[in-house]
Amino acid sequence: REVALTGDDVTRLLSACTTLHGQHPRLGFDELGAAVRLMLQTSADRGVVFAGATGNTERPAPGLTVGQIRIYAESDAEADVYSGEMLLLDRKTKNRTRTVPLTDGLCRVLLPFVVGKAPEAQVFSLSYAQVDHRWRRARALAGLPSLRLKDLRAQTAIAAERAGVPLTVAQRVLGHGDVAMTRRYQKHQPTMSADHASGIETALGLTGS
Repeated sequence: REVALTGDDVTRLLSACTTLHGQHPRLGFDELGAAVRLMLQTSADRGVVFAGATGNTERPAPGLTVGQIRIYAESDAEADVYSGEMLLLDRKTKNRTRTVPLTDGLCRVLLPFVVGKAPEAQVFSLSYAQVDHRWRRARALAGLPSLRLKDLRAQTAIAAERAGVPLTVAQRVLGHGDVAMTRRYQKHQPTMSADHASGIETALGLTGS
């Protein structure tokens, strides 16, 4: 099935995480909100973001470590502007490992979860298994009861199309192995720029949030 979230859907989902965090500050809904935004903008899946047992005892999810994230601050006359990049280690195949740029907005969301931690530390303390209950509560409060975590990954591609990101760039961001199917549509190098990342952020309705 195909799910395409609107900007209002995304706003309600993230607002639900914020509301639940206010009600239950020790349950990690702030982490869930940050992770949801991360998945929406980078196409990272659940196992890439959250570590722990997945039901497949031979392949626990690696999760996202602080060392995979680089955030830079540049000061101007008004305020700091952040930029960065993140290495996504795909747990299914090394061929899908990729580096994606981080927008100022996403950097600001991630900073509280990486500052002061060792490079090998997990960005999020929630485990792969702990996410389920919190996710069900957040999506219900947002009025999206059938939305799956795996649906978030597709939103990056949908937003990329809305933002006019070239097909080859979207293919690289998503980590798809079939380059030939996308490369015939675009001739330039399939890399993702900071402008592309900002376009995806805007198409998701996240600008200024």
